[in-house]
Amino acid sequence: MQCPNCGHDNSQTTRFCARCGFDVNPPAATATVPPPMPPPIPPPMPPPTPPANAPAPNPWGPPPTSWAPPGVAAPPPPPPPPPNAYPPPAAYPGYPGAPPPQAAGAWPPPGPPAYPPPYGYPGAWAPHTNGFAITALVLGCVGWAFCGLGSVAAVIFGFVGRTQIRDSQGTQKGTGLATAGIILGFVAIGLWVLFFVISVINNAHNGTS
Repeated sequence: MQCPNCGHDNSQTTRFCARCGFDVNPPAATATVPPPMPPPIPPPMPPPTPPANAPAPNPWGPPPTSWAPPGVAAPPPPPPPPPNAYPPPAAYPGYPGAPPPQAAGAWPPPGPPAYPPPYGYPGAWAPHTNGFAITALVLGCVGWAFCGLGSVAAVIFGFVGRTQIRDSQGTQKGTGLATAGIILGFVAIGLWVLFFVISVINNAHNGTS
């Protein structure tokens, strides 16, 4: 086999040239076989649908069982309660021991005793009379004797008392007293004004005559 690099003749079994060392007999390239592909993974199966009347799962997991250390037998579960461990009450009709039904027109049995009323003095929550309403009524009756000043005060106290009674939400009373004081006050003021007008007219008439 002749070397393509230097032209030296080499034997057929020689791979490299004896003169220049060129690779005159390279090995044949083998085809690379790719590894086989793994089989496809099937999709997960959906969970089975529970029936409509199935009980709801316990969110806390299964109930705990009796625990025992390794090598020691677990204690046996407690025995089930006996049937009818508690007798039914006798207060309901139809049960053994219940009282017989009453005849038609009979009086029912007396009920349990009522609780006593709460402690406290009588009239603790009763509404009280407003002081301005009382003062307005008194000044409306006797205010005319002080040149009408008491009547003016009766009107003022009457309006103040009515405002307080309206804003007390039922804890005060005396709206009628306040209204009477206001009316008497205005009447007394009107009489005093009429008296002064008549006096001025009389004085003017006497002065001209």
